Amino acid sequence: MMDNIAHENQDYSNDIEYHLGQLQADLYRMQISNNRNFILSKSIDNQIATIEMIKKLVQAEVRFDWLKIQDKIDGSYTKDHSLTGFIIWFDFKESKNPNRGFLQVTKIQEDKNGK
Repeated sequence: MMDNIAHENQDYSNDIEYHLGQLQADLYRMQISNNRNFILSKSIDNQIATIEMIKKLVQAEVRFDWLKIQDKIDGSYTKDHSLTGFIIWFDFKESKNPNRGFLQVTKIQEDKNGK
């Protein structure tokens, strides 16, 4: 059995794009070989369009831009050194009555300056 933990957080987008490209090339070959069959040709066109959509999804940046939040935190702390923390709300969709989970993170390690 394959060790799944070793493969966590790996970026397989290049592999996915490669295999989608191979599948797309195969579909183009099928389409050329069967160019007299209009219904099959249109069906292959639809499949190729779906592959193009999947490629765009694979290439899309899905990671959240944590640096923007870090910059805001740093800027706020620079203005007011008495701050002891920040409250950040992540809403996945707008709602009149949001249902948010609670996550508290407390800094427990000291840096080289003892802070």
